[in-house]
Amino acid sequence: MSKLLREPRPLKEIIVPKKRVKRIKRVDTTDLPIECTVIRESNRSKVDELFRMYKEDPFKARVKYFNSDKQYWFTRLVIFTHGPEDFMIVEYMNKFGISISNKIYSSERKERWISYKNGKFYMFINQNKNKSIIPLSFKGLANFIMTTERSDSFNSKTLKYFKDRFSWIRMLSEVPASHNVSFNTIVAKKIFSGNDMLRHVFKVPKKIAKMFIESKSYDKITYESNGRVSRWNDIIKQLINIEYLKPELLDHKLFLDTCDMAKTLGRKVNCKWGLKRFKQEHDRWSKEITNIVLECEVEYDLRIKPIFVEFANFSKYRLLRTNKDMLREGMVQRHCVGTYISRVEAGICAIYHIDGYTLEVSLKNDTDAITGDKTISLVNVQFRGLKNENAPNELMEHVAKMMADFKSDGGFERVGIDSNKIETGEMQNEWNQVW
Repeated sequence: MSKLLREPRPLKEIIVPKKRVKRIKRVDTTDLPIECTVIRESNRSKVDELFRMYKEDPFKARVKYFNSDKQYWFTRLVIFTHGPEDFMIVEYMNKFGISISNKIYSSERKERWISYKNGKFYMFINQNKNKSIIPLSFKGLANFIMTTERSDSFNSKTLKYFKDRFSWIRMLSEVPASHNVSFNTIVAKKIFSGNDMLRHVFKVPKKIAKMFIESKSYDKITYESNGRVSRWNDIIKQLINIEYLKPELLDHKLFLDTCDMAKTLGRKVNCKWGLKRFKQEHDRWSKEITNIVLECEVEYDLRIKPIFVEFANFSKYRLLRTNKDMLREGMVQRHCVGTYISRVEAGICAIYHIDGYTLEVSLKNDTDAITGDKTISLVNVQFRGLKNENAPNELMEHVAKMMADFKSDGGFERVGIDSNKIETGEMQNEWNQVW
């Protein structure tokens, strides 16, 4: 007994059973042949004509070639399959020419491709000499189809091939919010149903995701994020009790501003709040931010787009020209215009004070219903007074008439902007010249 107390008993070795990992059996494709199928070929009549002439008389074919635009080419879309799983869809550019020694020559290069190998999807893009290989998404697939097949997706052989191979592709075509999600992510996380996709994309319960898609805020938020939901993902970080979010709060005109202020102050928007409490918190946060910024701010002139300055000169409305003008306006009116300084500096809008009310003016592209000409106009984004009270109708009508008079009086032309030139590149160049 004493011996047992002095010497510890040896313990038997405990053997833990190994965790079984299910491994996917892959077929050895090393010795399998690569099969190819041409699914589309562009018009090659011009190339065939060059070959016909060359066969009859190489010298005449050479003269014809050098006296032309030398654009003898066609594209070919090919599917390569290697084994039961791997494949690659490639668009080739085939170019032809005749040398100074009367020899016909050709070249072939890959313009773009999509590949599926070892369970991973990738695509090669070549835009403005920027070549890169990126994970494939439904949006990328759609762009590939439009570029290579020059047809709508309903008649696409590439899309049909994908749908035959992967049944979940059909779900993606029915859920627009999924179009930027990588196929590799979908497969890795097994996101094969519409509800799973909504939860993955929006990071909220299915009910809230569907409500957001159907809300008035959806288009605005996704537009600000270039079709993505990154803006929404930033917003939900400022929300608590999101399962109680209601459409009347989500679609409220102050919802986005309040979420931005919550982020600035490190606060949270409680989705349980009623509209009255929500409005109170918005006003209180706006005043707090304005007081802090006004105390620390050094006054400076805002960089305002010339068109907005010209409208102030024409209308005699008081344009808020400095950062402290904006901050004071927000404090006096008890609304959030003081947080719009960056928007004014970015040229998105301008702020005016008119008879005790604050007016935000921006630009809008229009198309004439009769002539179809594209024009540009000033637009009243919001017109509010104390605590975001709407401006009276007669004042709204007066501002609308003043904007129309400014346009008809040649206000845009005086600044150097042709109201008919609003195509993106041309418009941007002119803005840069008059900035």
